[in-house]
Amino acid sequence: MKTKPMALREYYKKATLYPSIVILLVTTVFSIIDNYNYKSEWLTPDAVIFLIIVTTFVYCLIISLLSITIFLNKIPKIKNNIILNFLTWFLLPFGVIIPALVYQIKYKIRYDEDFGNDFKYVVILNLPFIIGLIWTYYEYRNQSRRLQEEI
Repeated sequence: MKTKPMALREYYKKATLYPSIVILLVTTVFSIIDNYNYKSEWLTPDAVIFLIIVTTFVYCLIISLLSITIFLNKIPKIKNNIILNFLTWFLLPFGVIIPALVYQIKYKIRYDEDFGNDFKYVVILNLPFIIGLIWTYYEYRNQSRRLQEEI
């Protein structure tokens, strides 16, 4: 039985669009809970929540744009080379995600701070992308292997 290959745009959606939706929803809820009684001379709680949502949207857009290299797997030379395949999937998005996480962890450890809400925001912003990219890469490699076996 022939396996119908999933288009790269489907993998891209699973790796970026769906995590972005989850991130926006979770960040909105967490921000409302975290900032409903925010006190400042400059900003109201509504303004802080709005800024967090806008920042989250921009971050999701950046990671999605960096992940567009997934479409380079249409080129046979890249598709058939596991190293290039891996790099097109992870290099640019993880080039932003990993430093953000490492910086937060190192900062918290160096200054003996607890992992508070700022760290939770970083995890909320990045974990769905990490899961989405790894999951879709695994799916893509399995599909490629199955298609090769059918030939």
